[in-house]
Amino acid sequence: MWSAIEAYRAGVPAEEVVKMMCLYPAEMLGIEQRLGTIEAGKDADISVFSGHPVTTYAAKVVHSIVNGEVIF
Repeated sequence: MWSAIEAYRAGVPAEEVVKMMCLYPAEMLGIEQRLGTIEAGKDADISVFSGHPVTTYAAKVVHSIVNGEVIF
């Protein structure tokens, strides 16, 4: 996350930073059909933050969903 925030501070748009963390690695690994974006039919573990995690160090995880179950 620290590197993501630094990329944002260097001028990379926040949504592009999110793609750099999620979509692009899935594409590089050839698993973008299952992971990398939130779409029907894809696997998704999701964390919900108190703020945009790329634009502020103060964003905290408020919920985590793994395999369809809220675990936090």
